[in-house]
Amino acid sequence: MAAIFAGPWIYAVCTQNAGWFNRAEMESLVAQVRQHQFVGDKYFAWTMVSGKATLLPGTEEGNALLARRSQEGKLTIAIITRDYHHAGVFGFAWSEAGFSPTMDVAYSDPNRLILDVPSSICYTRKGLQIDAHWWEVFNDLN
Repeated sequence: MAAIFAGPWIYAVCTQNAGWFNRAEMESLVAQVRQHQFVGDKYFAWTMVSGKATLLPGTEEGNALLARRSQEGKLTIAIITRDYHHAGVFGFAWSEAGFSPTMDVAYSDPNRLILDVPSSICYTRKGLQIDAHWWEVFNDLN
């Protein structure tokens, strides 16, 4: 992160992306969510504990992870990795069934897509797909 000084104000310039995709950490979080029994949407908090991505049940302290389990038992998860509040929220989305992105018709950018995830970080772009189950996602609050 860099800072721009302008008179008495300091403007933070944030790197607007989800950060490095650490597959082992992200898949560890997915495995931890799988252990919880629920249907519908569920909020989890997570953080790094002794170098490992760990769910923090029963608290809202830490990074957010939002999960949806369908009636058929299929999971879809949005993991927030960077939250710059009004400057945007970024993370990764995973779906057991895979995603079928749709074009975001509210924008003229044909590369901007929407994923069906249980979170407001439902936006992505062509080229941000990691594999059949993972995408980098964001909500740039535009």
